[in-house]
Amino acid sequence: MGVEVTGKTLGVIGCGNIGSIVADRAKGLKMKVIAFDPFLTPERAEEIGVEKVELEQLLPAPISSPCTRR
Repeated sequence: MGVEVTGKTLGVIGCGNIGSIVADRAKGLKMKVIAFDPFLTPERAEEIGVEKVELEQLLPAPISSPCTRR
């Protein structure tokens, strides 16, 4: 059994070539897309159909990652 993604929100960090393609695919799945990119202009955000937000809005909780030794 799958999980329905329609209506869910996807957060994208970086709206360059790859980020904008990911946003486009998510919009095709009828997802809401929010994005953080310090270089993203409001005009470009509107053009690619994302809501521009600050990083704190995109990631409200701290992220922790395990430290592994190589």
